[in-house]
Amino acid sequence: MSSRTLLKELIPAGQALSLSSLMAYKYELCSRPKLLESVSRQMLSKLESLEYDRLVGCELGAVSFVTLMSLYAGMPYLLLRKTVKKYGTQKQLEGRFSDGDRVVLVDDFILNSSALDRLVMPLKEAGLLISGVVCLASRQNVTASFPVYSLLDADNVDDTFL
Repeated sequence: MSSRTLLKELIPAGQALSLSSLMAYKYELCSRPKLLESVSRQMLSKLESLEYDRLVGCELGAVSFVTLMSLYAGMPYLLLRKTVKKYGTQKQLEGRFSDGDRVVLVDDFILNSSALDRLVMPLKEAGLLISGVVCLASRQNVTASFPVYSLLDADNVDDTFL
């Protein structure tokens, strides 16, 4: 599915095809299982050149993506919480892993390098090695010491898809 088709499927007719519309309607994927499946498979296909042991899904926006990607790849995943919870396991990173495991971070939007740095910091502190990142949309100015893949270019959604 092309980026243009994805946007047209996701954003209702009559709505502007923009980054803000994409962010507002991303949860429509949860009620469109075939579209969610297609997006998740496309995200997984971006990772074919990477070597990794686990996926890591960011709370809440990437949970549906990482769950399906895990099933399709037969690969375990971890959940990265935004903050440490004061109840339950009281962990920011949920799931089983070992020091030195290679991971791919899965998120919905990566809009700047500092946000990406904040996401990978707890992974590195836990002893995980970052093989790459995949997301629904990212900006071109996002830089990292590992590959960052996205299905959509957030900088050009407005211009390219109107």
